[in-house]
Amino acid sequence: MNRNVIMVIFVLLIGLLAMQPVVAQFSGPAYYEWYSMYAGWQSNHLVWFISVATNDFKYSSNARWPESWSVTNIYPPKFTPRLTAALTVAPDGLSAARPVYVTLNQNQAPVFSTVPGQDDYSGLWQVCIVQFRRGSERGITNAQPASSTNKNGLPSSEEADIIWTNTVLDMPILAVGSLGGVWKSSLTDYRIPQAVSYDMTANPKLIELPLYSFVSQDPATSRRVTSDVLITDAEDPAIAAELGANLAPGLARMPKGSAQHIWTFIGPNPPGQMPLIDEFPCWAYPNTNPFYTPIAEVVSLTRNIPQNTVVGTNVLLKLLLNNGRLKPAGDSSILNAPVAYAY
Repeated sequence: MNRNVIMVIFVLLIGLLAMQPVVAQFSGPAYYEWYSMYAGWQSNHLVWFISVATNDFKYSSNARWPESWSVTNIYPPKFTPRLTAALTVAPDGLSAARPVYVTLNQNQAPVFSTVPGQDDYSGLWQVCIVQFRRGSERGITNAQPASSTNKNGLPSSEEADIIWTNTVLDMPILAVGSLGGVWKSSLTDYRIPQAVSYDMTANPKLIELPLYSFVSQDPATSRRVTSDVLITDAEDPAIAAELGANLAPGLARMPKGSAQHIWTFIGPNPPGQMPLIDEFPCWAYPNTNPFYTPIAEVVSLTRNIPQNTVVGTNVLLKLLLNNGRLKPAGDSSILNAPVAYAY
């Protein structure tokens, strides 16, 4: 094989690699954390979810939840106004946020319209209020079996009004079906692979999930900040498999520019190099950082900088990007990656 042929093959391989989807460069979890897990329904099956974020200030306090369903002490989601970008513009529109049906005047857990792995699942939900007319009150899914034409057992227009709101909830589904036995079992309907343990005896039930440590920068003080991030849902199958996250194809429906960034680096990397994340929530109540969102676009970067250079601030990252010393490699992908702690 002559030298020219070898060079052509090399160029073609580089081109093919550049077209491959992004595979994020994550190190292992920093530690594991327990989260409260609550029950809902989908197509007559129990589903189990955690509460993370919302664009509605009223839902960021416990005071709102008893009006929605009779679950006490549900973990209040962080106020995140940028989640409004996930809203459906019409009832049959295809957007990142899918309907979740919340009954006001009936003791009913929330009814979800999809589950992990389905084409429209994202972990984001647009609240649809179900208001039964007097005398028509009933359970939606657990009392009335699903059918092929009405999989969620929703009431007819004669029974209730269904009101589409502009509220978005980030509530990843972690399990489908009745809980019992070991978390990962061939007998269960679905369990998020990343969970290491759960406690059925607690009230509410608890689940242990991994957190990943990223670095960020306080825009007010320029201080380097470590952000511990929970990654529950991933649009890309390779990243979902890498992290044991839910496969969430619906995250691809987030409008361009509505997510923040997680920046990872293709090695070799110097010791101490961590992925970077753009934004973290302000820990005052409620979150007052309007730029924070749990939805993140993960971008892998190639390095054309000295091998021992640690990119540890957002300012340096943007400078190197603008100068072409860091370059995106392959396509980006969307994660549901809420920041749990920043310090």
